[in-house]
Amino acid sequence: MDTVGYSDQLAHALIDSGGYSWSKLADDYYSLSETARRFALEKMDIVVVGAVEPIIRLADELSWTFIASEVQVLDWSANRGQRGRIDLLGWNAESITLVDVKTVQNIPAEVRTGDAAQLRKYTRDLRPTAPPRHRFKARALYVDHAGRTETRRVNVRKGGSHD
Repeated sequence: MDTVGYSDQLAHALIDSGGYSWSKLADDYYSLSETARRFALEKMDIVVVGAVEPIIRLADELSWTFIASEVQVLDWSANRGQRGRIDLLGWNAESITLVDVKTVQNIPAEVRTGDAAQLRKYTRDLRPTAPPRHRFKARALYVDHAGRTETRRVNVRKGGSHD
């Protein structure tokens, strides 16, 4: 049985979960040759399976009562309403946790500067709309091409104290 058509539909759902307004990754995928698509799907399976367990552990550790993926935020600081997307957002009665999932060839020894900056920016954008009692936490989840993972904390608290 040829599964490329089915796999393409699955890939589209995974990489374009934001819908019609955010299709760059899906467009890039569809521009690949069939051989390259198969290779991408094999890697996607490895990365997705690798990311599942750390996300479940994090949700359990932080007692999330709600979880959402591909959460759109507006960048009010740019005065342009430019959109951004938080890969994963989980919260409970006391805290909101932002998770940025990064696919990497090699897991870095510490959080990369750009990844931390992105999570801090998203936190700044969300603070005005969050309940005042909620603390913000952030994690960078690195998944390498073999499915190995590392979850690293990112300091996003006001005043610089660690979450």
